[in-house]
Order: sequence, then structure tokens, then C-alpha cells
Amino acid sequence: MADKRKKVAGQPKVKKQLTKEQKLERENKQLKEELYVLKKWQRFLAKEHQDDIDSSKNCVQK
Repeated sequence: MADKRKKVAGQPKVKKQLTKEQKLERENKQLKEELYVLKKWQRFLAKEHQDDIDSSKNCVQK
């Protein structure tokens, strides 16, 4: 009977490990999504900046 108790007692540890692993996977997924959005924002800002430079070049030439 002590053998069964050890097995039952060991199960929550496995459950905690899975929960920790799942938490890390969720965090990793969220960080990847945030990185994607940040990179997209950087591309947008770079394009806006380039458009401003091109626009000011056109104004100077006229």
C-alpha cells in the first residue's frame, strides 16, 4: 500500500512540471507574437522615415 501512496504523491509533481512547461510554452508563444508586432512596427517606422526623407528631398529640389 505504501507503494501506491508514493505513486499518488508523485503525480502532482508531474502535473506541476507539465503546468510549468505549458506556462513556458505560452510565454514563448506570446514573446514571439510580441516580437513579430515590434518588427512590423519598426518596418512601418522605417518606411515612414524614408518617405519623409524622400518628401523633403523633393521640396528642396523645387
